[in-house]
Amino acid sequence: MKVFITWGVTLFCLVAQSAVWTNQNSWSPEFETEYQEWVRQNWSADYFTKPGPFQNLKLDCADTVYALRMIFSYENKLPFVMNDPTGGGRKISNEMSRWDAQTEAQRVRSFMLYLFGVLSTASLPDDSFPVALNRSSLNSGSFILTDRKNHHAWTIHSFSQYGIPFLIYGSRPPTTKLYTRNEYPTVGFLFPNGVTPASKAGFRNFKQPEQLSTPSFQVAGSSLEQYELPSNRWAASVQKKMALIDETVDARAERLLETACQSLKDRVSVVIAADSLNRKLGSQCMDATQYDDFSTPNRDQRFLGNMLEIQSLVAETGSLSPRTLMKLESVLSGELSGPDSSAFCRQEVKPGLWISLGQASDRIQRNKLSSNPMDFIERRWGFSDSSSEKARRCPQY
Repeated sequence: MKVFITWGVTLFCLVAQSAVWTNQNSWSPEFETEYQEWVRQNWSADYFTKPGPFQNLKLDCADTVYALRMIFSYENKLPFVMNDPTGGGRKISNEMSRWDAQTEAQRVRSFMLYLFGVLSTASLPDDSFPVALNRSSLNSGSFILTDRKNHHAWTIHSFSQYGIPFLIYGSRPPTTKLYTRNEYPTVGFLFPNGVTPASKAGFRNFKQPEQLSTPSFQVAGSSLEQYELPSNRWAASVQKKMALIDETVDARAERLLETACQSLKDRVSVVIAADSLNRKLGSQCMDATQYDDFSTPNRDQRFLGNMLEIQSLVAETGSLSPRTLMKLESVLSGELSGPDSSAFCRQEVKPGLWISLGQASDRIQRNKLSSNPMDFIERRWGFSDSSSEKARRCPQY
């Protein structure tokens, strides 16, 4: 009897420790609603800087989308199950037992790092389904996926009363501090080959575990509605469906300024990181991955689009309040910037070298900014027209 009891206790311990965490609940409509609320209340760009089992992790865009679902599953002891992208009908889940010797906090962190290594934007379509364009289906915790060509994704934190999504996302290179946007991605970037279901792009929700083997367009609640919108009015059409009230021209102007300023700040961070890598590499060229991580053509195109949209609002002077019009004209004037300047959204791009939103707008429209990550900081920001020897010599990918 003593041997039997000892064996039983030992067996129980092995079973208890075999999973990353033990499931105590099952996914349901109620938990999906709780997931939405949890995202609104807890998700932030600095989530991975806070103390806890996930502190200081570095994430790219797909990592961020999967991590959000995994963390909620862990905190609520729900199953986290995704398709294994290596095929064979296998699943990846929190019941994996390869981290038995670790504490629960260590197991959870190890599991997340494992997910980062095997899941990607290429696997997201099989783990999710396209949703209808209403606030019941499309909400906090939903995500936006590009087609495979552009391999990018954003998590929706929330929607404004005007139907604009606030996005929190990772990018390349992976970072601990995430990025934010307060706008819809451009339709050309989301659907470079057309707004079609075959692209598997657009707004999507995660499947529940029992739905993982079901084709995405056959999952209960899936909808092809977003693919029926005209491409030239796609974002505006989605906004209209998601809005609680119409966005005023002044509110739109403030949003565009905020978005453009955030784009400028993000570019500053990427350019500084590229300069740091260049110094580390010396005369050595960046490889294709490094070049892709630190070049900024998509960021620059998005920033240009923001500024052109602001300019179009200024042309509609009769629609803007005098105060907003004066602010926009001041920003677009290309005023000088410095540490003591009152210029809107002034940024220090390197010690002692500053640029304002207006200056950056003027320079990108005159094709003065360089997206090449091997250029000098001065060339990246249009303070110089001369590219570095390294930028001229090394391949561009």
